[in-house]
Amino acid sequence: MPAPTFNLPVQGSAPNQYATEEGLEAAANGLSAALDNRRITSNQIMGLFELQNIGGTANDITAEVYSVLSGVDVGVTGLAKVILSPNGTNTGPVTLSIAGDAVRDVFRDRGQPLEPGDLSPNAPLLLRRFQGAWRISGLVRSDIAGKADAANSGPIFATRQLAVDAGQAALAPAIGRIVTIEGSSIVYRGPGSTTDALFSTYPQWGVATRVDTAAAIRNSRVLPLVNIAGTGDAITAELHQSILDAGVTALSALSEVEYIPAQTNAAANPKITIAGVEYDIRGPNGEAWPAQGFVTGRSYKLRRRNSVLRVSTGDVTMAETNAEAALRASGDRAVAADAGVINLVNVAGTPDAITADFAAGAGTQSFTAGRLVRIVPVTDATIASATLTVAGVTRTIRDTDLSAFTAPVLKAGRTYVFETYGSQFLRLFAYPKTRAEDLVDQAAGRDYVDTKLTILEDAPSYADGSRALMRFGGRDIMRMYPDGPRLSGLGGSGGWDQAGDRGIMAMDQFETVDGVRYPVAVVNGAARRAIIISVYGQSNADCTEMDDPLLWVLPPMPNHIFTLNDVSGPRGGLRGWLGVAAPTGVKRLVPAHADAWSAITLQTYSTAAAARLGALLGAPYPVFACRSSAVGGNKLVGNTAGAGIWKDSTGAYVQSWNNWTADLKYMHDLLTARGYEVDAVHICFTHQEADWQTPRASYSADLLEMMADREALIETDMPGMPVRWFCDQASGSGLRSGSYLGGAWPSRLAVVDAVEARANATMVMPRYHMRFGINNGSLEDIHHAYYDRILQGETYAHAMREVMEGREWSCPQMVGGAVDGNSITVEFDSLTPIRLDPSFCKVRQDMGFKVGDGSITVQSVTQTGQRQITLQCSASPAGQTLAYAWRQQDAQDVSDVWPISTGAVRDAFEAPSLFLSGERIIRAALGGTIQL
Repeated sequence: MPAPTFNLPVQGSAPNQYATEEGLEAAANGLSAALDNRRITSNQIMGLFELQNIGGTANDITAEVYSVLSGVDVGVTGLAKVILSPNGTNTGPVTLSIAGDAVRDVFRDRGQPLEPGDLSPNAPLLLRRFQGAWRISGLVRSDIAGKADAANSGPIFATRQLAVDAGQAALAPAIGRIVTIEGSSIVYRGPGSTTDALFSTYPQWGVATRVDTAAAIRNSRVLPLVNIAGTGDAITAELHQSILDAGVTALSALSEVEYIPAQTNAAANPKITIAGVEYDIRGPNGEAWPAQGFVTGRSYKLRRRNSVLRVSTGDVTMAETNAEAALRASGDRAVAADAGVINLVNVAGTPDAITADFAAGAGTQSFTAGRLVRIVPVTDATIASATLTVAGVTRTIRDTDLSAFTAPVLKAGRTYVFETYGSQFLRLFAYPKTRAEDLVDQAAGRDYVDTKLTILEDAPSYADGSRALMRFGGRDIMRMYPDGPRLSGLGGSGGWDQAGDRGIMAMDQFETVDGVRYPVAVVNGAARRAIIISVYGQSNADCTEMDDPLLWVLPPMPNHIFTLNDVSGPRGGLRGWLGVAAPTGVKRLVPAHADAWSAITLQTYSTAAAARLGALLGAPYPVFACRSSAVGGNKLVGNTAGAGIWKDSTGAYVQSWNNWTADLKYMHDLLTARGYEVDAVHICFTHQEADWQTPRASYSADLLEMMADREALIETDMPGMPVRWFCDQASGSGLRSGSYLGGAWPSRLAVVDAVEARANATMVMPRYHMRFGINNGSLEDIHHAYYDRILQGETYAHAMREVMEGREWSCPQMVGGAVDGNSITVEFDSLTPIRLDPSFCKVRQDMGFKVGDGSITVQSVTQTGQRQITLQCSASPAGQTLAYAWRQQDAQDVSDVWPISTGAVRDAFEAPSLFLSGERIIRAALGGTIQL
């Protein structure tokens, strides 16, 4: 360092401490060296160093760390990376000794020893320290030997038998893959696969991937129909010759065809015969296709659903849509009878017998069932049974559950929306409450809690060593135990009833790292698969604790199911943080059964789904990372700041959503760091209860937007990661006076709409056949029992397996009904024939069907076809709404272990429970409604 020029005072003239320039220079040099040493020490922890003075042999290499600073000792520690330029070609396994460090093995990236010729002179390699050895980042010669060169590339055999005839000796395992052409399938075979193996000993050359070219064409493109003949009502057609040449001779369950009519259909519901198979033609949602519905020469897309071809596109052109829109905008056409909310004007009459007229432009409207009307009363209504007369029809005003109002019914100057219900009622649809009234109600609620809630400071201890901390209405709701506080419902003073071990104690290979036992990351030379099972939603989404007996404290496949280690009190790793900000700190994967609160947190359907899916997929068993990031009692979009499971009332992400984002990223990063290959993120979505009053279209739109938002965040954190949604339909509730009203919830129908709109979403099951559990010492009427959560998880596993293997999973669904006198013939859409089975669920005599408001009763229910049910009614049901497993609470309902909205229809799918002796997994029909 050149001596700087300073004009310094002599020593002792404060504040200077240096008498000469040489003294200051020495101090500056000392500071610079200290900073360099600190930087080097930091780099030793996580730095990247180039090695020099390469010595030793090509198999036992010695080296030093390059340093630009003389006299400074630079070494390497546990997280360092180094660049090595070998001094020769190795002839076997390799070791590396860096000055100041131990002699350590050098392995390939996946931990295998190096083979002769893997190192070449002066070819730089990046090495990283891992578990006490050095690993080469990237591929070496032996990783690609026999695969990249043309002479040893995987052969293609024209038939399966030709591959067998070639023999094992000609099929070296190093080539990795061979291809056989079998019928219309291209089959990729691997040496370690045992599926449809060519040989009984290793290398077996079983199926790794089978690609059916005919199925790919049949299922992924629109098949043009040619030689259209017959009549407009009994059509015949053939597949194009190019399609036949590709091996497609018939339609599959997923096929879509293009039909260009040569003539229109004279009658409703024409039939078409393709390749000798006859299909019924129906509308986009399975409804009747009208007479003269086809326009000659127009292109229609028909999508197959079982024995029906549904018109998916082509029924309305853009020009027709624009013409209709222009006509409506011109005011030349009256508003359709069931369009939107009808404004009522000329409000008059008496306060309790109101009269009104339809607004201009709605002159063709009628005051029949299924209308929404908007009215602004001019005076207060004072009695509980006020009436409204419109267009000569008088209806009685009722509350949202059709009960009589408590007077006063209506207040002057406020806007009310009513729904015409049945033949005589006007049911409240939207009720305006002022902010002042809302604040009064909130204050009353707080005052009520204040009178009931007692905080205890010095309560005496109970016999089990606990003492009360909080009481509500005289009952303990929180106690302090020696191991921490517990809320009521976590076993009570009598302790936990814990069952014995259950499940699949699978044989496998494991390694122990930092005291945790993990399945080995590489099996037969391939990375082990991992699946993230992420549960989200609200309380029934794996985050509600019950008083029920606990089913298992050690889950099936205990060494393959993991969660995150950020456990706090009764939440547990599997149940996440319930909307509370998660703590910072190092995150690790830990076995789910090692969770400190596993006796409670294992009572989740995610662990049952993981265990059953692992059994279905078979060896080598995948690794599962499970977690519920849900939070109870919240809507998709909350009503207040901070509330919701996605966004709050201000449009901001809520805490549980942010927790979910972090949970997914932690699980993915930790799985990949262990060397596992993450196949996909399986999202199990369980919700709807908090949004039970949300309009159908609103809930569906919000849910679709939320799904897209989540997938975008996953793409940011895990580019290219497949995301699969698995959803269920809420059960509805039991008897719960004053709220929930059974199961006639728009959100139960809306979730089905959202799933049908997404190619990567599957409707796994309805939950109405799941029983309620015990909570706070009482029978629940919204939360399901631990016992049935296991069956729920197993059902999810079957659906996941079908989706992963490219097959369809869907629940039976009511799609149409034809009225003949007093009877209804109900059609169901299902993968397999349906069954009328009242044994899987508690049902009434009507088997779950309800006509209109119930005044027309269902007298008998009979199965009359593979996908057909016939109902005999007390009167003609024409023009009514038919509901299945979707009904309100009424005076006949009593508290029970079943929801109110149940049904007896399922399809033929059935599988025994792997974990609950004597139980079965079934596929029940979804709740829904159709207009007759």
